[in-house]
Amino acid sequence: MITPVEDSAHHILLVLNPRPEGGDTYLGRLSSIVYERISMNKSKRIVFHVISSLGRPFYIEKLKSFIQNNIGLSLTIRFHGVSPDDLEGFLKKSLGRIDSILIERDLLEYRRVLDKHGVEYIVID
Repeated sequence: MITPVEDSAHHILLVLNPRPEGGDTYLGRLSSIVYERISMNKSKRIVFHVISSLGRPFYIEKLKSFIQNNIGLSLTIRFHGVSPDDLEGFLKKSLGRIDSILIERDLLEYRRVLDKHGVEYIVID
């Protein structure tokens, strides 16, 4: 759910796989998208919406480097579930509010859900 405080924020959906490898490519692309969004309207408020089979709190490990290297941003991280069904439910509630969607390449079931909803997303190796 989006709160009034987050109205001016950039909302980015992250669909993360459980494997730790590939993190540098993912984080590099994530940084690129975040700074592209910031340059558009100068808001440094970012909300990450996370779907990951890693579950709580383990998905944070994949984002730890990004968080540490971007301490000057106002970051909110919201966990929305672990399964393609959770992604489906999130999209039904929040689709119009998401600015960017990043998904790791090997998550085919999750990509099918995104395709079903006709949304654009960025696949990261």
